[in-house]
Amino acid sequence: MHMINQNTLLYDNLIVECRCLMMKLKITKLSHVFREQNKVADTLAKEGSF
Repeated sequence: MHMINQNTLLYDNLIVECRCLMMKLKITKLSHVFREQNKVADTLAKEGSF
């Protein structure tokens, strides 16, 4: 969540895209969800790492 609010050169393109999507979807707040609480995202992240 901190990266969305800060400029990081390494991930700048991705962060800008996230900010644009948040504006389009009118999302004003992000919140952290632990991996154990979000099994679907955890499974997708694990599959994407192969």
